[in-house]
Amino acid sequence: MDPANSQAPASPVASAGPRMKRPVATNQETRPLNAFPSMSALLLPVGLILGAGLVVLAALVAYFVNAQDRQAVEDSKAITEASLEVESREIAYNLDSYAWWDEAVSQVEGKLDPKWLDDNFGSYQTRSHAVAASFVLDPEDKTIVAFMDGHASGIDALRSLSGGLATLVKRTRQSSLAEPVAATGFLTLEARPMLVGAEAITPELGSPLWPASKPRYVLIFAIPMDRARLDRVAERAHIKGLQVAAPATSVGGAVLPLISPDGIAIGTLNWIPDLPARAMVAAIAPLGGATFVVMTLLFLLFLYRVRHVGNLLLQQAVVIDEIHDAIVMTDPAGVIARWSAGAERMLGYKGSEILGKKFPVLCPERDRGSFAEKLQELIRLGEHLELEVPLEGKDGRAIPTHVSLTPIRDKAGRVSSIVGYALDITRQKQMEARLEQLATVDELTGAYNRRYLQVHGPTELQRAQRFRRPLALLMLDLDHFKRINDRYGHQFGDLVLATVSELCRKKLRPSDIFVRYGGEEFVALLPETGMNEAIATARRLSDQIRGTVFSLAPRIEGLTVSIGVATLDASDEDIASVLNRADRAMYRAKELGRDRVEFLGELST
Repeated sequence: MDPANSQAPASPVASAGPRMKRPVATNQETRPLNAFPSMSALLLPVGLILGAGLVVLAALVAYFVNAQDRQAVEDSKAITEASLEVESREIAYNLDSYAWWDEAVSQVEGKLDPKWLDDNFGSYQTRSHAVAASFVLDPEDKTIVAFMDGHASGIDALRSLSGGLATLVKRTRQSSLAEPVAATGFLTLEARPMLVGAEAITPELGSPLWPASKPRYVLIFAIPMDRARLDRVAERAHIKGLQVAAPATSVGGAVLPLISPDGIAIGTLNWIPDLPARAMVAAIAPLGGATFVVMTLLFLLFLYRVRHVGNLLLQQAVVIDEIHDAIVMTDPAGVIARWSAGAERMLGYKGSEILGKKFPVLCPERDRGSFAEKLQELIRLGEHLELEVPLEGKDGRAIPTHVSLTPIRDKAGRVSSIVGYALDITRQKQMEARLEQLATVDELTGAYNRRYLQVHGPTELQRAQRFRRPLALLMLDLDHFKRINDRYGHQFGDLVLATVSELCRKKLRPSDIFVRYGGEEFVALLPETGMNEAIATARRLSDQIRGTVFSLAPRIEGLTVSIGVATLDASDEDIASVLNRADRAMYRAKELGRDRVEFLGELST
């Protein structure tokens, strides 16, 4: 929330004050009517006061609505950018599967096989991953392979893709041979915006082609920002009307530029953002009209009976009570003095249950101390404060909220009260968690992806080294999996991979990390596991896969796996060392006839 805009709710709360009770009858009830000022004397000043109050209230509501809607647009942009990042990670993962591959190295450095190229870089990519164009550049940046819409083509990649392809190629060639990185960005192809990824074609760790001694070839995939892709981005970001326009085109709504690697705007994403505050005002507009009629009638009655003035003041609290978010007013010591209907709806407490208690008691016990310190700092400095803090509802639920605290000063400049505005951000946190899952879990198999291992593998290694605990790693590779793809097709092979992943995850412990490493290769990181236990685990997985009948169409049985086992050594400086030994053990299992478990290291005692 913008700090400058979060002040908007303060004034209505401060001016509304506590809800007034209906006045008790006194001797004023029998006071003669002619003792009051005449109707003509009251009409002008009271009308001016009420009119000014209504104008100020309308201005405050309009200010609040605009502030909330601006924040909604910014939040929508942030979530859309995160959704685009997921698309970039997906194309990078797809490139990892085909660029970090011995067979790809052999193909591009040897005699090009048109059928192999079409099966892996051409028509298959178009059918399975919506790739519109794919290219391979040699070390001199000459295009040696080109496919357009699944068909071989003679176009040149650097001339056709404008906006910074050379920058992407340079980035990926500069990445490590042990850990090649795909570079992604937005470019244009035949005036169409494309999400483009480039990755250096690199041998697999421990393969006969490692280390590479020749300059690196580069594999390029281009995915169009077409209607289907835009619909995926819109679904993830929960937005409507997403479309691509030229950079200088303005179609209204939210606008997010598509910036190429060379810093050029190749287009813009435009969509219609949700404006919750404006929608809320539209929903209560009929109530507002009815309220105005009632206030007018009360004003006329006021000229005859003074006790009806309380009802006029009561109307000023309606807007605050209709706001769904929580508004709380405290005294300078942090004791709650005002509790809005939105706060009651959000947290479940009635005003009678919470008035007179200190604001920090609304937080879970572990957060009360830090929140109380922030509140004291606000009182001491008298400055606006915004923070994210969980508030505990009456039912015990911890509700994530964005809290804006604004001090109200008296004429002497002292803090006389504090207005708190709490916005429920549960949906935002859930969306962030969902996006995080999409970024760390392999969508096909349900296992963690390689990026997850790169982040959490070093953490497990450091923990094992610090506490001198065992750590094991399994490298699994399905035997003759290419035959399944060649015979039944990649779609059938994908179903087999997903089934194998599910079988392995069920056999492993919750603390183990199971990762799809690439293609038909999987990695299992086993904390608190020595060599003997790791070998036993590997054999259980091998037996499970071998004994499983895959009830697909057609049925497959007797599928085998080669597994390499390695454990953490005192000399290991990073997880890549353990991974390399497990990979070499797995290749030894392949060389010794497959369907085996091999290990590098000493058996645990």
